[in-house]
Amino acid sequence: MTDAGASPSLPLRDFASGTRLLADRWAFDDVEVLKSFHDVGLDQPCDFELPGATRRCLPANRAIHREGVGPYADRSCSEPWAAADVQAPFAVVTPRDACAGSPVVHRTGPLEQRAAFFRDGERCVRSTLTVSMQPLREVVPAESFVAAHEENEAREGRVDARVLVADDGARLTLAGFDRAREEVVLPDDAADGTLRWLPSRVAFKNAGAELPARCADAAAKIASSAVCPLSAALVLEGSCGRGELHLLGAPVAGCIDGSFTFAVAGAIPAERFARATYADRGSGPVRRRSFDGVTLGPLVDAASGEPCVVVRATDGVDRCLPEQSELVAYFADETCTTPAFAHPLNGCETGAWPTLVRDRARAYQVTGMASALYESKDGACAPFAPAVRSASFSVRELGAERFTPARALRD
Repeated sequence: MTDAGASPSLPLRDFASGTRLLADRWAFDDVEVLKSFHDVGLDQPCDFELPGATRRCLPANRAIHREGVGPYADRSCSEPWAAADVQAPFAVVTPRDACAGSPVVHRTGPLEQRAAFFRDGERCVRSTLTVSMQPLREVVPAESFVAAHEENEAREGRVDARVLVADDGARLTLAGFDRAREEVVLPDDAADGTLRWLPSRVAFKNAGAELPARCADAAAKIASSAVCPLSAALVLEGSCGRGELHLLGAPVAGCIDGSFTFAVAGAIPAERFARATYADRGSGPVRRRSFDGVTLGPLVDAASGEPCVVVRATDGVDRCLPEQSELVAYFADETCTTPAFAHPLNGCETGAWPTLVRDRARAYQVTGMASALYESKDGACAPFAPAVRSASFSVRELGAERFTPARALRD
């Protein structure tokens, strides 16, 4: 595997193929980004996204059943089915405790639209809507899927790369690892406003869950989505997802069914976390953001300096279009000729607005604030007032050729 600090003559990538898992990727000159792994043994795309005591590359085209939650096909919640938008060859049953159990894969029956039931504590409750779901068939042995474990890959500073290493040799960078604090970390804004490597596997206090009075000061993490060990508690403040990091105290039993719950100990000063710096690596029109030699960040359009994502553009070519997505459905003038969008405000906005946005396959340059919005309605141009407080912007559509094409490759 090549990290972002390697020779510029080599691809800047945070992944590697194995003997069975081959990397499907987007390539731009000397920069590459993973689309997915392809399991040649199953001839299926797969990913390591579902947590479990053992991590495996599970089929990406899957239906989902949450153990102890649903969906179920009967009023007693004894016949598990799996929810899916389209017919999936596999269904995955996710465990209630991802730190002690692992997902179980089943073959599936045909997709049906039918009444579904879900467990709510001890009750079995019927959904008010019909659900697209598939019956579970025979279990597929866990050994049918490539397993992986985490290890650290050395970097020059205090933070190493945390890498998922598959049994067949495939590799994927997940995060950083702070050697001084011995915890898995990601770059983020700290409470003091600086960019630092902060704990990524945390429990949350004030996240909205209703707790018994004796647990009111506890921090919780849903067990089915936990990746262990947890290393801190994030005490949220307000409604913007920001807060202060604290030490985890002792486990607290009987607070929330299906969650890990901990007492919250002392606050951790921001300066205890390693400072993070980043650079956009590569020499072409699309680059890759790297944090202290750990390649984790987005693709970046070198011309604008803004993040981009691979999208099928209006000319039918896969290109790196602006990452910021908006609904460009309005106009900034009373003749409905200047396109515009309204971005809902929640009071949590920080930093500058992007100069480029995307509406599905189309890209736009933001040309300024719009003092009023209009919509084309019944052949006329009529004033439009957003239902929620919004910031409105006028835009100009950019030709697809302005954006760099991506090459689809497989090892």
